[in-house]
Amino acid sequence: MTIAATKTAEHEPSYWEVVLRAWEELDLPEGWRAEIIEGDITITLLSEVAESMSIAEAEELGIPSHWEVVLRAWEELDLPEGWRAEIIEGDIKIMTPPSLEHGHIVTLINKWLVLECHREGSGIGGAEVY
Repeated sequence: MTIAATKTAEHEPSYWEVVLRAWEELDLPEGWRAEIIEGDITITLLSEVAESMSIAEAEELGIPSHWEVVLRAWEELDLPEGWRAEIIEGDIKIMTPPSLEHGHIVTLINKWLVLECHREGSGIGGAEVY
């Protein structure tokens, strides 16, 4: 079952269900491993492989770089609708869909900024809000 298929009419997957399913479905090249650390998916080259050769030797043998492995794993993720994944500092971070409360707060901040931009004497007068 894909991650996207875990959502049913009665069940919205939890953050941990989505992260665990994403981790289980990773198809990493030989010598690489993925761990879930503090809710993020961290991909590393096994230490015995990394310690036994230089970067030049690894390139000669066709061992992909960390960036190539992480990018491929990120591209192959199958997340439920509204979820997204980002690569931050070399780790894959899975983000939940924004809540209605989050959207409401963003709307209020946007309204305040627009009003402040047009208020006479404002320190941010004339600024544009995007």
